[in-house]
Amino acid sequence: YIWIYPLARAQYFQRVNNSTDPIFSGGNEVFRAGPAVSVSLIPQPTTDADPNKPRPAPQWILNLTYSWYRDFLHGQDFAHWNPSFTYNITDNVGLSLGYEKGKIETNGKDVDLATVSLTVKN
Repeated sequence: YIWIYPLARAQYFQRVNNSTDPIFSGGNEVFRAGPAVSVSLIPQPTTDADPNKPRPAPQWILNLTYSWYRDFLHGQDFAHWNPSFTYNITDNVGLSLGYEKGKIETNGKDVDLATVSLTVKN
């Protein structure tokens, strides 16, 4: 299956009680808007003809997420790219590879990070 999740968003924030939140590094107000899209590719395994058996977990999942927004009060653009790939070794153990590059939405800081993680499900 291929799932596509488009999103349009607008956010307004105003500093309260002398907040030191990094989002206010450019001033006391933030107004930003922009699109985001996430695409997930999830191949479905073939199933046994027995409807009483649970459907097996997908062998792997690929997710691609990109977001962009503009801070209209400060004239700044923020782009963020976040792809990930998960391979399910067993029904309970998975290995994930991820990458993140761009500006972190919550604080506007630059990020360029690759991750490898092992997931254990019960």
